[in-house]
Parts: sequence; C-alpha cells; structure tokens
Amino acid sequence: MKKYNIIFLLTIVLSVCFFLVACNKANQSGKNPNTLIPEEVTEVTVNHILSGNESDYTIEGTALEKLKIWASNLSMKHKVYKDGSSPGDVDGGEVYSFNMGNNYTDFSYIINGENDCHILIGDEWYEVLNPTVPFDESELESSRSSIPKWTK
Repeated sequence: MKKYNIIFLLTIVLSVCFFLVACNKANQSGKNPNTLIPEEVTEVTVNHILSGNESDYTIEGTALEKLKIWASNLSMKHKVYKDGSSPGDVDGGEVYSFNMGNNYTDFSYIINGENDCHILIGDEWYEVLNPTVPFDESELESSRSSIPKWTK
C-alpha cells in the first residue's frame, strides 16, 4: 500500500512540474524578450532606411513616450535563420534602427511587408506577431534630417 502511495505522490509532483514548465514556455512565446526601450531612456536616435533614402531622427519627450508604448506592446517570437536567409538579407523593405546610447542594446525593426516584420536585437532575430509601424511620419518631420544613402 505504501508503495502505491509513493508512486501516486511522485506522479502528482511530476505532473505539476511539467504543467508549470509548459505554462511558462507558452507565456514566453509572444512576449518581449526584454524591455526594448528602458524607462530611464530620455533620447533615442533613429535611423530610417526606405527606398535608398536614409533619414536620422532624435526622439525625445512625447514622441519618445509613444515609441516606448509601441515597443512595449510588440509581441515577438524568437527565430533562428541560416546564414544568408535572415529577414535582413531580403532586398527592399524598410528598416528602423534604434540607438539609445552606450549603456543600452540597440535594436532594429525590419519591415519586409505588411505582415512580415522582425526585430533584430544584437544578433538575435524575433518575428513580430502584431506588426505595426513605430510612429506616424508626420509626427517626426521637425526632427528629420535626410541623408541620401547613395551619392553619385
């Protein structure tokens, strides 16, 4: 009788452990791997590349708060790609690179189509499950300085 009680108890404990591990993995699949733009950041330099044109922005104040909200609302799933087949290896598309200074990890938002968006943090790729543009272009006109990507 004691033998069956021990087996039953071990089965219950193992079932609970597996359940907790599975719940944790399910919750992580669509969440940010970390905070993309930490709360204490007061300025972000954005480099935007589209159709051969490169623009730089300095984001602060209200525009930065909107950008932080956008970043915190992204749902992502980690992806691994073979060399030469990452979303960054696709011709065309649109790229936003975000630089917050030396103490923070830069990241890029790659748009290869309306529902084909990715985040690159260091050398780690994430598929964006709820793609949206980072901000409305009209909000940033005052901080834009256009730099042609290719000069002749």
